[in-house]
Amino acid sequence: MPDRGDWYQPDPLWYVIHSQGSYNMGNNDQDVPYSQISGSKTVTVSAFYMDETEITNNEYRQFVYWVRDSIAHRKLGESIEDQ
Repeated sequence: MPDRGDWYQPDPLWYVIHSQGSYNMGNNDQDVPYSQISGSKTVTVSAFYMDETEITNNEYRQFVYWVRDSIAHRKLGESIEDQ
Protein backbone atom coordinates (compact mmCIF):
# COMPACT_ATOMS: atom_id res chain seq x y z
CA MET A 1 0.00 0.00 0.00
CA PRO A 2 1.24 3.48 -0.73
CA ASP A 3 2.13 5.78 2.13
CA ARG A 4 -0.75 8.24 2.47
CA GLY A 5 0.86 10.58 4.96
CA ASP A 6 -0.84 12.44 7.76
CA TRP A 7 -4.35 13.81 7.41
CA TYR A 8 -5.53 16.88 9.27
CA GLN A 9 -9.13 18.05 9.54
CA PRO A 10 -9.33 21.84 9.66
CA ASP A 11 -11.49 23.43 12.33
CA PRO A 12 -14.97 24.43 11.11
CA LEU A 13 -15.38 28.14 10.46
CA TRP A 14 -16.16 30.12 13.65
CA TYR A 15 -15.89 27.05 15.88
CA VAL A 16 -13.45 26.28 18.67
CA ILE A 17 -12.29 22.79 19.68
CA HIS A 18 -12.65 21.84 23.33
CA SER A 19 -10.34 19.00 24.23
CA GLN A 20 -11.47 15.89 26.03
CA GLY A 21 -11.29 15.63 29.77
CA SER A 22 -12.96 14.28 32.87
CA TYR A 23 -14.49 15.67 36.03
CA ASN A 24 -16.04 14.40 39.25
CA MET A 25 -19.82 14.66 39.27
CA GLY A 26 -21.74 14.44 42.52
CA ASN A 27 -21.52 15.65 46.06
CA ASN A 28 -18.53 17.58 47.25
CA ASP A 29 -16.85 17.78 50.65
CA GLN A 30 -19.10 20.64 51.75
CA ASP A 31 -22.29 18.56 51.38
CA VAL A 32 -21.73 16.57 54.58
CA PRO A 33 -25.27 15.14 55.18
CA TYR A 34 -25.49 13.57 51.73
CA SER A 35 -21.86 12.48 51.38
CA GLN A 36 -22.64 9.03 52.80
CA ILE A 37 -25.84 8.52 50.77
CA SER A 38 -24.54 8.96 47.24
CA GLY A 39 -20.98 9.07 46.08
CA SER A 40 -19.41 11.00 43.29
CA LYS A 41 -18.37 9.47 40.01
CA THR A 42 -15.88 10.44 37.34
CA VAL A 43 -17.39 11.45 34.01
CA THR A 44 -15.35 11.59 30.82
CA VAL A 45 -16.28 14.00 28.02
CA SER A 46 -15.04 13.55 24.45
CA ALA A 47 -13.58 16.45 22.49
CA PHE A 48 -16.18 18.62 20.76
CA TYR A 49 -16.57 21.80 18.75
CA MET A 50 -18.52 24.78 20.04
CA ASP A 51 -19.38 28.07 18.41
CA GLU A 52 -16.96 30.76 19.52
CA THR A 53 -19.74 33.35 19.88
CA GLU A 54 -22.05 33.14 22.88
CA ILE A 55 -25.72 33.91 22.32
CA THR A 56 -28.68 34.09 24.65
CA ASN A 57 -31.80 31.95 24.43
CA ASN A 58 -33.72 35.02 23.28
CA GLU A 59 -31.25 35.68 20.43
CA TYR A 60 -31.52 32.04 19.34
CA ARG A 61 -35.33 32.21 19.48
CA GLN A 62 -35.29 35.30 17.25
CA PHE A 63 -33.03 33.46 14.79
CA VAL A 64 -35.36 30.44 14.71
CA TYR A 65 -38.39 32.67 14.10
CA TRP A 66 -36.54 34.49 11.31
CA VAL A 67 -35.58 31.20 9.62
CA ARG A 68 -39.11 29.83 10.00
CA ASP A 69 -40.62 33.01 8.56
CA SER A 70 -38.16 33.12 5.65
CA ILE A 71 -38.87 29.47 4.76
CA ALA A 72 -42.63 30.09 4.93
CA HIS A 73 -42.24 33.22 2.79
CA ARG A 74 -40.24 31.29 0.18
CA LYS A 75 -42.73 28.40 0.13
CA LEU A 76 -45.70 30.74 -0.19
CA GLY A 77 -43.91 32.72 -2.87
CA GLU A 78 -43.24 29.57 -4.90
CA SER A 79 -46.86 28.41 -4.64
CA ILE A 80 -48.17 31.81 -5.77
CA GLU A 81 -45.83 31.90 -8.80
CA ASP A 82 -46.86 28.36 -9.82
CA GLN A 83 -50.51 29.31 -10.31
